[in-house]
Amino acid sequence: MKTIRFGNSRFSLVMPTATPSPHDRQAAWRQPTNPFATRCVRPAALRFRFRFDRTGVDLESLAEKLRSQSAVGSVIVGPHGSGKSTLVAHLSGKLQDDFSSVQTKTLRIGDPTRGFIRWAIRQPAGSLLIVDGLEQLDSFRRRALLFVCRLRRIRCLATAHAPLPGFCELHRTAATIDLAKQLASELLSQDKLRIAEAHDFIDQIWDDLDGNLRELWFAMYDWYQAETLASR
Repeated sequence: MKTIRFGNSRFSLVMPTATPSPHDRQAAWRQPTNPFATRCVRPAALRFRFRFDRTGVDLESLAEKLRSQSAVGSVIVGPHGSGKSTLVAHLSGKLQDDFSSVQTKTLRIGDPTRGFIRWAIRQPAGSLLIVDGLEQLDSFRRRALLFVCRLRRIRCLATAHAPLPGFCELHRTAATIDLAKQLASELLSQDKLRIAEAHDFIDQIWDDLDGNLRELWFAMYDWYQAETLASR
């Protein structure tokens, strides 16, 4: 636990040992007026930003790269909170017309996986299966998934924290402090007087978060709450 004093506020930053459950996130972000609430920072709400040093890479070029890959399995690789879910959520919209159907499944730590292969088998030929968090499947089920995809003429687009055997790497995500500040500025567009303070706060905690944007939004939520209460 790290105690941080910022402005008139003082609070503790607790680094989690495991990914928070959806119920934990919902309870922590239930107040809708905070610009860092879950409805504002969930994958479908934020537009994915490619790294500034990767010129020529955008959603359309990634969609074309996926179309041209001969492998049935493709994977977006990146550390926790680096934007994999956000990227795949937006990329799926570019691929709707290329497949008979686009089906999405999210796997989290502790989720049951026994019925996963049966789910894949039930999908129509020519489908695209998007699996967010494929590393939650054991190696046997990942191999079985690739077998089903070849048999049923199905493509699979997955996200994972590391490369996976049998899956062709489509893209690597990585969050930077400049990207974090850009996103925070956009989220604070209705409260621009706090942008400079938000950037200073990000400077203080970024190294502790190891580039995890998801955990940054948790910390920013608490920061915003504390600053709002202190200014009353």
